[in-house]
Amino acid sequence: MRKTFLSLLFCAAALVSPAQAQTETTAQRAEKIFGFVLQNQTDSLYKYLTRQMRVVISKDQMEGILKKAEEKVGKYKSHGEWSVQEMSGSKTCTAKAQFEKEELGALVVFDPSGFILGVQFVPVEAIGKQ
Repeated sequence: MRKTFLSLLFCAAALVSPAQAQTETTAQRAEKIFGFVLQNQTDSLYKYLTRQMRVVISKDQMEGILKKAEEKVGKYKSHGEWSVQEMSGSKTCTAKAQFEKEELGALVVFDPSGFILGVQFVPVEAIGKQ
């Protein structure tokens, strides 16, 4: 009986997580993912990658995304609001990120199920006008 109850509890918890993710807006999800970048939380970033991307990229390659940008353009200062565009079910989230020496574009791309296809800093011109 106890095993059955624990199994049901586990199943219920598994169902709650996707439901919570559905109430989270794409911009909120981008902010969460960008927070992982800012805090260098590679394990958390990797957890949200699509299975296809996990084959292509390793955790080590995701290490220090912010640090690599800061080596070129100075310390990170802030970023603006997220702009979301949808194409073929995938959602591209962009924001302008201010660094000491230059402004860059922050880019987070989600697949239709909400997993990360990509996260990176790009030239601000690449994200278009916001």
